[in-house]
Amino acid sequence: MTDADTLYHRLFSHPLMVEQLVRDFVPDAMAVGLDFARMARVSAKFHGHRVGTRRDGDVIWRLPTQTGPDVYLYLLLEFQSTPDWWMAVRAQVYEGLLWQHIIAEHRLRLGAPLPPVLLMVLYNGARPWTAPTDTTGLIGLPEGSRL
Repeated sequence: MTDADTLYHRLFSHPLMVEQLVRDFVPDAMAVGLDFARMARVSAKFHGHRVGTRRDGDVIWRLPTQTGPDVYLYLLLEFQSTPDWWMAVRAQVYEGLLWQHIIAEHRLRLGAPLPPVLLMVLYNGARPWTAPTDTTGLIGLPEGSRL
């Protein structure tokens, strides 16, 4: 982890900084009634479901909502000078690892819904982000495919 990564980890370990990030950059998320007063930090250390390999995420917060399910705010902190073409794939892997962790820790019953994840990539490069922001455009299907 670089010095910049360490500083950002420390910065977003403070609940008020996370609250301001969401309020300022994801205003639509406020519509679900997030309860920042009850937010709690979640471990970002994952172990592969079957293989047992360990992967460290960055910063994860559990944000209760006033009327619905908790939202897991997953801050995937990337500090690089150029966009990562495969970031959407990597983010999807971390989302899956988080869900596996939640299932294992809370022993969700069969059929229970997974909690929503608001995954954020923080990019501080000098040029605008040009890589895909989801995996749809990365999958090799012809336009209009029914798959």
